Order: sequence, then structure tokens, then C-alpha cells
Amino acid sequence: MKHSFSFLVATIIASISVAQTPLEVSSKIDAITVYPRGAQVERSATKSVTSGRQMFVFTGLASEMDAATINVSANSGITVLSVSNQVGKLKQSAKPKELRMLEDSLQDPAI
Repeated sequence: MKHSFSFLVATIIASISVAQTPLEVSSKIDAITVYPRGAQVERSATKSVTSGRQMFVFTGLASEMDAATINVSANSGITVLSVSNQVGKLKQSAKPKELRMLEDSLQDPAI
């Protein structure tokens, strides 16, 4: 009994750790509606999934979005268990060459 309990606990822990590894998903804008006090942006994304619990992180979204307006849907046979909103840190991207040259010229003491 002790061995089967240990195996069960190990299996549950392994399942939880696999489920907690977020998969980054990029979405595309399908439609934008502009209102006097804001805008509605409709986005869509496609991601192949395997059976089991999975966590997805949608990148490139506006940090000012109203969390109460987030809607998520999935194809039949897939159940969305929860949706949460969290503002993350921006990833550093490579600066364009022109910007690097401008910054370098501003640091040049000869000017």
C-alpha cells in the first residue's frame, strides 16, 4: 500500500509540474472597434494540444486591457478550466540599427 501511495503522489506531482509549464501563444488581431473611451480588439490563436492539463500564456497583449472583458473559447472536446490576467515584464528585443547609432552619437564626448 505504501508503494502505491508513493507512486500516486509522484504521478500527481509530475502531472502538476507538467501542467504548470506555460506554453507561449502568439495571437493575431482579427478586428478592432474604436469607441469614444476605449477600443475592443478581437484576437485569435491556434495551438495544437495534447491530452491533459496545459497552461497557455498569450504574449503581445496590451497591458491596459480590462481583465473583466477577457473571453476564451476552445473547440469541442476541450474544457477551459480557468482564465487569469497577469501583466508580465517586457522582453528585451534588439534595438534597430538607427536607434543604436543615435544612442552612440549621444554618448560621444567629441560632440
